Amino acid sequence: MNHSTINPSAIPVGIVGIGLMGSSIVTCMLMAGHPVTAIAPLPVDLTTALPRITEQLQKAYQEGLLTKQPEEYLSALTITQDYGFIGIKWAYGLVVIFIVLSLICVATIAAKPLVLSPIKESLKTRLTEGISFVFKNQVIVGALSLDLFAVFFGGAVALLPIFAKEVLNIGPQGLGLLRAAPSLGSVLMGVMLAHRPPLRNTGKKLFIFVAGYGVCMILFALSANFYLSLFILAVSGALDNLSVVTRATILQLLTPDQMRGRVSAVNSIFVGSSNEIGMFESGVAARLLGLVPSVIFGGTMTILVTGIMAWVTPKLRQLHLKSIM
Repeated sequence: MNHSTINPSAIPVGIVGIGLMGSSIVTCMLMAGHPVTAIAPLPVDLTTALPRITEQLQKAYQEGLLTKQPEEYLSALTITQDYGFIGIKWAYGLVVIFIVLSLICVATIAAKPLVLSPIKESLKTRLTEGISFVFKNQVIVGALSLDLFAVFFGGAVALLPIFAKEVLNIGPQGLGLLRAAPSLGSVLMGVMLAHRPPLRNTGKKLFIFVAGYGVCMILFALSANFYLSLFILAVSGALDNLSVVTRATILQLLTPDQMRGRVSAVNSIFVGSSNEIGMFESGVAARLLGLVPSVIFGGTMTILVTGIMAWVTPKLRQLHLKSIM
């Protein structure tokens, strides 16, 4: 298959839940030309969803919104209760179990008293001072910018469904494993970081972690082997965890108590926006350059940005967290 061009309408879509909202989403995807697999969590959905979707398509046809008969759109729809390897109940049951375990772990963290500033400030002053503090601190703004651009250019995860279908030729279960691989690598690295945090040569290591993430994206784009791709994604998740933990530690240790909330807010803007914008960039680049070249381009840009940031932020490059703890 030629990977240089991507036909968006050929991308299969999976939707979990086909109640009122889910049925409407299914209808929209069918009208856009996507083959849709809809997962019915409840047995009753198997009998109620199809008539609802059919009615919506017929109404759209009567209003002149469809170019083909509703039956032709319905031929691209599959409704099933098959979900992954163990079924939808066990899958989501495990999710609930892990959430409960996470809440228990969080509850065991000892509470610390809040540090209240004796100075009364207006909201505008607080916002201004928080943003000013971040952009005047070369180490903090360097760490935030490094994460922003790395995620912006290295968001190949958004293209995993296309890689699964067109490059690796694997089914939904294989795609699920690809999506899980970075998280697995991140969890394993998190366990190691709890015992061996990067406190020496922290700045240099941060740049190495991000550059390594870019290398992983390039290798993933070039891989045509499912198991090799899994390994590369797991390594990318581990490197991403290293950079995230290192950046978060830098923010916490270099920010005064009275400024920590404001700096965290700025950090949230950087992190929250970079993920979504990075996915958008991945889609646009894949459309313009082709699937594999776009990911290679993103990984190369991640490495290039890392080199530029290492050059323009010498204080971050020379940072040793051990010396300020």
